[in-house]
Order: sequence, then structure tokens, then C-alpha cells
Amino acid sequence: MAIIAVAVSSVLLSDASGVVHVFGRWDVVACAFLAALPLALIAVQPFCQFARWQQLISSLGCVIVAAAITTFAASITQLPEQSVITLTVCRSVIAIAAMMAVAFLGAVMVPSPRLPVFAENAWLSLAMLVALAILIPAAYADSVADGIRIDLERSIETRRFALANQQAEQFAQLNPSGMVHQKSVRKVQLELEDVVAKLETEARRPVSAEAPVPVLGQRVTVLMHLDRNEEALQLLEPLTRGDRFQPISLDYKGLCFQRLNQMSESLDAYQQAVAYWESQPASDTRRSSLASAWKGIGFAARRLDQRTLEEQAYRKLVEVAPTAANHLLLAQCYREHQKTHLAAEQSTKAMQLDPTMQSQSESILSSMSMDHFGCLQVPRR
Repeated sequence: MAIIAVAVSSVLLSDASGVVHVFGRWDVVACAFLAALPLALIAVQPFCQFARWQQLISSLGCVIVAAAITTFAASITQLPEQSVITLTVCRSVIAIAAMMAVAFLGAVMVPSPRLPVFAENAWLSLAMLVALAILIPAAYADSVADGIRIDLERSIETRRFALANQQAEQFAQLNPSGMVHQKSVRKVQLELEDVVAKLETEARRPVSAEAPVPVLGQRVTVLMHLDRNEEALQLLEPLTRGDRFQPISLDYKGLCFQRLNQMSESLDAYQQAVAYWESQPASDTRRSSLASAWKGIGFAARRLDQRTLEEQAYRKLVEVAPTAANHLLLAQCYREHQKTHLAAEQSTKAMQLDPTMQSQSESILSSMSMDHFGCLQVPRR
């Protein structure tokens, strides 16, 4: 019944984009509800001997209380400056009320319920369970919020505006006063809503597969910003072969498949891009395009657990574009494959090329000094 309550509440509180009001995500709902269940079992203990109609009324009352507090908390999350403590308490009270409703319904269905051992001495357990019902969801929600913030910043950097808009709304539900790229999350959310609205308007304008290449390219870009990758692939298809072939379309195709988590197709598209650009004369465009393709191959190979190909891709990437960031990618690859000496070399090169990456390089070196006796293999500086 508790699991059903989590599922039903998550659906009822979700909007069209999948954001769960007040809780942000369904897993935060699950954590809060399940953490509150032991406390709810103790709270309803004195009422177990009541008549069934009284228990049903009590259960209905708990549902009404949970709905009222949810409405109140939802209005709070719209405020730019709001205490995280207040939201934490609201979530816990909602969860406790919902789980008390479940416990009352359980008492109705099971006339003489057998309480868990921890509920037999309620007064000794009450304080601990109240703390757990508040602290566990609070810690989990804080961790989720931090993860969403990192993902949001990455989505903005990669211009995935529709996904970023959803993540901004989730982050705002968990922490309305949070900051993203030195801006309040509310301001970022408004900016993203405006960008997404304009992109949606552009995407609604009809365009045929026979339209000029610049028009198709612009539409593909819009669709990828909106994470409508299947539609983007349909427009890209005529540009990947034949008379209308555009080499950049292979890169976009690989990226679309990557975002759709179709790694085999992504790998194939990036390999086609490498095959094309390696046949072209040397130029800045050839170099940057090969770097992009090899990076895509490395990512796909990692997800497909093709270690040899992954290492080859990142080595080629460093040959084509020996930047600090690319050396760090190769170092990370070697570290994950337990080739600590090679990883240390690449990490050191990254730090030499760009001193601002010192913390990231040292983090890789530090992790290797603790993993699988890596301390015996990592060179000292």
C-alpha cells in the first residue's frame, strides 16, 4: 500500500513535463514516504481499536491534510527566496500524513494488525523516528538537488534547452533559492522558458525534406535544442548520403543517437565521419571535425564496453587535438582501465598544458593512489 501511495502521489503531483511538484522527482517522493512509514505506524497505534468507519474518516482526513499542505508547499516553491528548512518540513509532514492514511487503511483491512517490533514501545522510538522522517529525506533531497544543478549546468552548456528547462523546474522545487551559473534558479528558469517557447514556435513551422540545406540545418539544430532527436534524424538522413551529402550531418547524426542512448548507431555514424575526414586534405576544419568524431567514438565505445576501441579513440583524439581537456579524457580512460602509469603521464601533460586543470589532474592521481594498489605505480612528482 505504501508503494502504491508513492506511485499514485507521484503521478498526481507530476506536470506535463514530468516534474513532481514540491518533491521535484518521484524518487524524492519515495524516500520521504518510506522514511515516514515507521512513524506513521506508531502514530496510528492508539486508533487501531476504533470502529472501522472512524478509521476510514481518519484516513480521509489524513489525505485532505496531505493535499492541503501540498498546495501550500507548492505555492512556497514559487517564491524566489524561501528557506530549504521550511520545504523540508513541508515534505516530511506531507509524507507523514500520507503514510498515516495508508496505516489507517491498513488497520481497516486488517482488523487486528500486528505492529512491528519497533512500534511496541512507541514513546521510546518516537523521537528517533521523527528525526529519521525529516533528516533522511532532507539529506536525500539535498543530494538530488546538487546532482540536478550539475546536470542543469551541463545541459545549458551543451544547449539542450528543453532538458535544461525541466531540470531547472526540478531544482526550483527542491531549492527555490538555489544558484545556477551565478544566477538564481528562478531567473534561469524564466530565461529557459522563453528560449524553449521561441524554439517550439520555430519547430512548428512546416519544412519539407526537399528544403535548402541551410533551412534543414537550422531546423535540425532547433530540434536538437528541444531534444526531439528522432525528428532531427529524419531530416538529417538525406544529408548523410547522395547528392545532398553534408559531412557535418554525420556528426549530428552520431550526437542524436548518443542522446537517444543508441550507442551502436552513434558509433557507426562517428566512424563514418572519421572515414570521410581522413580522406580529406589537411585543414583546420578537418582537424576539428576529426577531433569531434574521435571524441564521439570514445564515448560510444565506453558505453559499449569496447575498451580497446575506447583507448584508440582517445589516443587519436590527443594526436589530432592535443589540448589539456583531451589529455585529461585519455587519462580518465587509462585510469578506468587500471593503466595507472599511462594515466599519470596523461594527467601530468594536461596539468602542464593548462594549470587551471591542476585540481582535476590531482584528483585523478589521488584516486589512482588508492585504487587497486595504484600507489605502487603512480609516479611521484
